[in-house]
Order: sequence, then structure tokens, then C-alpha cells
Amino acid sequence: MSTIILDKNTFLTFTRHTIYAASRRDSRPEIAGALIKAREKELMMIATDGHRMAIIGKHWQALASQTPTEIFVPLWILEEARKVLNQTKDNAEVQIEETDFAVCINLREKIKNFCDAKVKKPFPNWQYVTTSYQPHTIAIVERKMLIETLRNVRANCSILAARKGVRIKIESQVTLEMLNNKASLPSKTSSGLGECLVDVFYLKQALQALSPAKEIALSFSESGKVVMLRAENEMHLIAGMEH
Repeated sequence: MSTIILDKNTFLTFTRHTIYAASRRDSRPEIAGALIKAREKELMMIATDGHRMAIIGKHWQALASQTPTEIFVPLWILEEARKVLNQTKDNAEVQIEETDFAVCINLREKIKNFCDAKVKKPFPNWQYVTTSYQPHTIAIVERKMLIETLRNVRANCSILAARKGVRIKIESQVTLEMLNNKASLPSKTSSGLGECLVDVFYLKQALQALSPAKEIALSFSESGKVVMLRAENEMHLIAGMEH
């Protein structure tokens, strides 16, 4: 049996920044949740739906008995555990367990258990995605201003127009375009020129999930087909739409 024990705040923080990107399709159970990786001094959580990916990690002081462990937890279990933890002021301990047949989250102080059958199909090779990503165009922008700029270009666009995506351009400044709507924000530093067309909904969710850092790194892959938003100990990748 594999076990990972987290405190309440760590569990809530990690899930808040990642599970929005998890698949909600029953046909893909291996990505309908999040992978939790625990090592002696590192904790990570990864979620993806095949079009986007959210990763958060931090240095932590694991229990002396903690061995390197990976556990995939179904989305519904993570969401139910979040509901219970958000309703209590107690610093409940979250125990995540995996056997050969099942995955469970036990909330000790609340005496709540959530279990499901273990997903046999492996989680995708997320490390390949992150290591193969080579940022070609990079800009450092204020997260709050990027959110406001996206809101401005979406203001007068219909749902049909939004489905066509938002085009992000990095030059001496960062520009967002949707149909005839265009808005720009300053870039503290920028390297290279490039653009990428991305899903508006995916971009909005990634920005909302980011830690409230003042500045974030916005970058494109060399092909312009992947956008990365990065701040502190987390990264959010979004696959670009067809031009």
C-alpha cells in the first residue's frame, strides 16, 4: 500500500491550482483526476485533459516514513474532499492511500472516507511534455493586468466569437485580439516575437488558477502551438488552436 499524508492547507492549495485542468470525460478515466507525486523533499500535483496541463510543486518536509510515491486520485474524490475541508476550520489531516485495487482519501479528524477503484491505465507522460517544451518567445507581465486585458477584449464578443479563440501576440508589448477587439498591456521584459491562438475559456481558467503572484511569465513554444503561464512553483500549459 502507498500512502501520502498532507495537511489541509497544502491539499486545498494544490487542488485549487490544478484540478480545473483535469478531464471530466468518463471515457478517459486515466486523466479524470490528478497525479500526486511525493518524494523526500518534493511534492507535486499534475492534472491534464489532453489540451491543457496544470502543475504545482513545492519543497516540503515529508514524514520520516514517506517513500517516493505516485498516486492518481479520481476527480470526484478530490472535489468531495475539498467540500468537506472547506466547511471546517479544523486543520484536518488528509491521508491519501492506494492499494492494488482502490484509491482512498481519509480525512481523519472529520472521519470521512472517499474511495474508488484504482485506475489501471497509466497517467500520461507529463514529464515529456514539460521537458520538451522550449520557450521561444517570453514576456513578463502583471497577472492582474493580463486578466483585465482579457476581460476587455471579451466584453463585446458573442459566445460564437469566443469559440474562435483569442490571439496573443508578444512584441515590445503583449496584445490580445478577438475579432475586431484588441487590447494591449506592457511587458516588463520580452524576448523574441511570436503569437498563438488559444481557447478563451482555457486561458481564463489558467489565469484564475494561478497563485496571486504580481508577475507571471507568459511564453510560447517555438512552433507557437503551446502557451505557458508560469509563476513561482506552478506552470499552466495550453495547447494552441488551429489558425
